[in-house]
Amino acid sequence: MQVLIVSYESPPNCAGIGYALQRLVDAFHRQGFEPDVLAGNHSKYWLLRAVAKYWMSGYKSYDLIHIWGALPTVLLPIKNQPFIITAHGSDVPGRNPKYDAFFRRIKTLYAMTWYRAKAIYCVTKGLQDLIDFKFDLPSKIIPNGVTFKDVNRPTPQYPMMVTTGRLITLKRTEILIDMMQSIPNGHLTIVGDGPEMQALHGMSIVNGVKSQVQFLGWTDPRPHLEAANIYVSAADATGVPLAMYEAMEYRLPLVVAKTPGLKNINCVPCEASPEHMAGGIVECLDQYQNLIEQPYVKTWDDIAREYICEYVRITNDRQTNKTNKA
Repeated sequence: MQVLIVSYESPPNCAGIGYALQRLVDAFHRQGFEPDVLAGNHSKYWLLRAVAKYWMSGYKSYDLIHIWGALPTVLLPIKNQPFIITAHGSDVPGRNPKYDAFFRRIKTLYAMTWYRAKAIYCVTKGLQDLIDFKFDLPSKIIPNGVTFKDVNRPTPQYPMMVTTGRLITLKRTEILIDMMQSIPNGHLTIVGDGPEMQALHGMSIVNGVKSQVQFLGWTDPRPHLEAANIYVSAADATGVPLAMYEAMEYRLPLVVAKTPGLKNINCVPCEASPEHMAGGIVECLDQYQNLIEQPYVKTWDDIAREYICEYVRITNDRQTNKTNKA
């Protein structure tokens, strides 16, 4: 079975979708499955390069193309091959206002490719509801997974917090900056960049917490996840953000703003305000050892097996339909 996975992000300069893809492909390899991968790299010209590479691939025929993050569906009219989509968040119209104008420009083409998909998957119930609302299409939830690291986490005396991801309005990182005024013995490391960076940096100065907050920009988050003792996020999410799964891999307790997808996640859910988030940090320190384990979260090996079953099912159904028509 020949499968091509297409994504608009790839490590190291990427947000959660790229790292999730890397973990999924690693899990595929552990199970002896070797898909081809075509991924972008945060360059505004990545799409043109991807199209060129796609054309120059010798028109290789695939049994199935898996679109990891729905934006690359605009590539699919180039070749008439079967494909499926896994949506992650901002790739669904209506999820992130930042992309509203972009989606209006490609509305017809984008909708056509969604309707042509052999199957649609999403990582949260919130996205499933949004896909149903925007496209009136059924979708199946296959969440992201984790690969747990062997990290020893004794109960800390002081909170060394980390947050990761793009610095955009939906992340509500300003709540975390305000929160630091209530945690004078704490430190916050922010891994990521985006349009809010300058304003957040200025806010840390105005609030008198500059010495407690470290802005790292885009860099490998792994050493900072390992060095921290609490992961914190005030993001307005439809479910469990990919960055949160990365934190779980390093057995970090989670203090996060309440979202619809937290039902099976062991964490401290808080109202999205500086006062409640600061209270969540105190609660986390009190319950630290109980918050490290994630007994209900699937591993990436589980997720890889689930996708392989879907690949086989869709490919077999397509072959059966061809035989019946013949």
